[in-house]
Amino acid sequence: MLCGFGPGSSQLSGLICCNCLVPAGSGGVQGPVVQSCRRARRRWHLHFTPTSSSWLNLVERFFKDLTDRRLRRGVFSSVPDLVRAMQTWIAARNADPKPVTWTAAADEIIDKVKRGRTSLSRLTPPKTPSPQVTSLTEH
Repeated sequence: MLCGFGPGSSQLSGLICCNCLVPAGSGGVQGPVVQSCRRARRRWHLHFTPTSSSWLNLVERFFKDLTDRRLRRGVFSSVPDLVRAMQTWIAARNADPKPVTWTAAADEIIDKVKRGRTSLSRLTPPKTPSPQVTSLTEH
């Protein structure tokens, strides 16, 4: 997700990065690979997501809504027209916010996790046994 104001802007830009994209063996987000990238791009502020972040799903959902409800069938003759359309849609959406309603039942989620683990175990046997999910109250 980019939050910027274009090339040459003196304003800070933000970039949300998935931790899974940090190269293995690089020392993670505090390692030399990421730090050299940060030093080379001082105007960019990097935000790294937790490795199991569900809030990133909401960010993806926001961009899906923006694409489906405003951009997909739109015709934009210039980048400023596109930016204006996006800003107008966001302003209207923020003026009348709707809460996110979680509709999946806990049992459905647990069943889906079990099916996913079964499918994955067919592809590659696990190195160490993982605990089985049986309820939301188990730790």
